[in-house]
Amino acid sequence: MKKQAPVLIGTRREVFWDDDLIEQTDAVLTQHQLQDRGVAMVCDAPWEGSSCTYPVVIRDRHVIRLYYKAGHFNITAEPEPDTPLTGPMVICCAESYDDGRTFQKPDYAIYSYAGNRRNNIILMRDETIRNTDNF
Repeated sequence: MKKQAPVLIGTRREVFWDDDLIEQTDAVLTQHQLQDRGVAMVCDAPWEGSSCTYPVVIRDRHVIRLYYKAGHFNITAEPEPDTPLTGPMVICCAESYDDGRTFQKPDYAIYSYAGNRRNNIILMRDETIRNTDNF
C-alpha cells in the first residue's frame, strides 16, 4: 500500500472521528455504556393521551424546561399521514431543577382540560388537528 503524504493541518483543530488523518494508533473507539438512572418523567396525565412526542429541552438559568407534544392517537389502527387525531393536541411543559434527572409537571392553570385547569398545558387547540412532525 502506497503511503500518502502527510496532511498539513497547521494550527487548525481537528476531531478524529475516524482514521482518515491518522496513519496508525493503538487507541480503541468505544461507545458509552448505557446506565439506567431511573425514570425522568412519566407521561400519564389524561391530557397527554396515548402519545408524548417531539421533546425540546431548553435550559433557562437554574431550570431545564422540557416542551413536548401530547395527544390522543388511534393506536389500534395504521392511520394515514393526514388522519386527524382522536382528541385534542396539546403542547406541555415540564421542569427539572436537578439538571434533567427528573421532571415535574407544574400546574400552569392556563387551559382547562375536562373542566380542570390543574395541568401543564401551555398551548391547546380546541379542534382536533392533523398530526404534524414537530411543533
